Amino acid sequence: MLLTHETRWQLRMLLRDRTAAFFTLIFPIVLLILLARQVGKDHSDILSMGITVAVVMASFPALAISLAAAVENGVLHRLRTTPLPLRIHLAGRMAASGVLTIVSVVMVIIAAHLMGFGITQSNLLGLMLPLALGWLVASAWGLFVGAYTRKVSSASFLTQILLFPLYILESFLIAGGLPGWLEALALWSPLHQLVATASASLGGNLLAAWTAVVYLTALALVGFLLAAGKLRTAR
Repeated sequence: MLLTHETRWQLRMLLRDRTAAFFTLIFPIVLLILLARQVGKDHSDILSMGITVAVVMASFPALAISLAAAVENGVLHRLRTTPLPLRIHLAGRMAASGVLTIVSVVMVIIAAHLMGFGITQSNLLGLMLPLALGWLVASAWGLFVGAYTRKVSSASFLTQILLFPLYILESFLIAGGLPGWLEALALWSPLHQLVATASASLGGNLLAAWTAVVYLTALALVGFLLAAGKLRTAR
C-alpha cells in the first residue's frame, strides 16, 4: 500500500514539469520519424532505437534530476525522520518512471504502426525482457547520477552530455557512415547494446543477443551498488 501511494505521488511529480514530460514522450517519436526517412521503414533497428530511447528517456534523466532535487532540497534527510522507509521511496520513484516508460513505449509503437512498420503480437511479447532490462539499467544509473551530483543543474547537464552523444553515435551507426574506430567504440555503448537486444527480440531470436543481456545485467548491478553506497549517507 505504501509503495502504491508513493508511486502515485512520484508520478504526479514527474508529470508536473510539462516541458520535460512532453520532451520525454515526444522525442523518441521524432527520432523514429527522422531515422525512418534516412534509412527506410523496413529496417528493424529503427523501431528498436525508438523503443530503446523511449525507455531511457523515461527513466534515466527523470530519476537523475528528480533525485538530485530531493538531495539538494534536503528531502532525503527529512525522509529519515518519517515512517516511510527509504527503499519504498526509491522504489516508488522507479515504479513511477516505469509507468512513464510504458506510456512512452506504447506511443512509439503506435507511431511505428501508423508509419507502416511490421509489428506482430509475438514481437511485442518478445520485447518484455529488453524493456525490463533497459528500465533497470536506466534506473540504476539515474539513481547513481542523482545521488552523486546532488544538484539539479549538475544532474541535468550530466544526463544531457551523456545521452546526446550516444543518440548521435547510434543514429549514424544505424544509417551507416561512422569511421571504423568510432563504430567499434559505439558498438560497446549501453544504448547500442539495448538496441541490439530489442532488435533481436523483434526478430524472434533473443538468444542471439545473450552477450548484450549479460553486459547490460552487469551494468545495472554495478549502477545499483554504486547508487546504494552513496544513498546510505545522502543528506
